[in-house]
Amino acid sequence: MSVFGCIQPGLPPSYSFQQVEEGRWMLPLGFLKSDQLVVFLTGTQGCPEGKGIGVYLSRSNEQSYEYLGCLRNDCPTTIFKVPVAMMDVAREFPFTLGLSLEPLPTLLNLESSGTTQAQIQARALTYISLAKKLATDLNTYVSSFVRTDERIGEYLLAPSQVLTKWLDRVVAKLQQDPDWWSKRTV
Repeated sequence: MSVFGCIQPGLPPSYSFQQVEEGRWMLPLGFLKSDQLVVFLTGTQGCPEGKGIGVYLSRSNEQSYEYLGCLRNDCPTTIFKVPVAMMDVAREFPFTLGLSLEPLPTLLNLESSGTTQAQIQARALTYISLAKKLATDLNTYVSSFVRTDERIGEYLLAPSQVLTKWLDRVVAKLQQDPDWWSKRTV
């Protein structure tokens, strides 16, 4: 039996990790059915003294891996949330799980330094919300220049500086209320 296991909700556990080099393993996950993964040590063998297992995730078409967290002898099972930034609602990607035997202080430093996964996800959602609000506002502003002609139907008649004027308008709104973009409008 493998030293590691992975469970995707709704699927049977997978133990088919392939060792790619000394202290490194990977598991092709295919298309994810959930934004959560359970990764665990099976108990057949623990981590060497002072070591832990770094858990990483990558889209199979990319070479870079995103650090999710770690497994340790005192915490052999963890539920990991797939970072929102890795999930693309427009397209599905197959994913690969990577495991790496690393010094425990290095793994703990990765978890305590920098930005946590939750902060990264919150920031991604913030950027998505901001982009939606700005796109909606731009569409509303530009739509105000739509005209109707009985021969050709609707057409856009906008001043040449329409985007500059819209940007000035958005900047003024943000100066007046920095949280303007996060408020719902009816």
